[in-house]
Amino acid sequence: MPIGQLDGGHVLYALLPGRAHVVSVGLFAAAIAAVVVGGYWQWSLMLLLLALVGVRHPPMAEGGAPLGGVRVVLGWLMLLFVLVGFTPTPFDLSSLP
Repeated sequence: MPIGQLDGGHVLYALLPGRAHVVSVGLFAAAIAAVVVGGYWQWSLMLLLLALVGVRHPPMAEGGAPLGGVRVVLGWLMLLFVLVGFTPTPFDLSSLP
């Protein structure tokens, strides 16, 4: 499963069909930087899997129909929710006995 099919990947691809790949590569690079610089090593396996399957979204069979204004607003709100709900360390294993 390419990174473009995870969570907001389809939404991003619908909102930015020509530039979604650039954004996904940037997010992948930022995630790698967060692991190395921030020490979020729990994400290493996920990043390895994403590196193996790639960051490109597969092409659509019938091309993209233009989205209406309501769908564009809902799409950006959906991506905002991913940012608001994201937690870099969902489990703190250091506090376990």
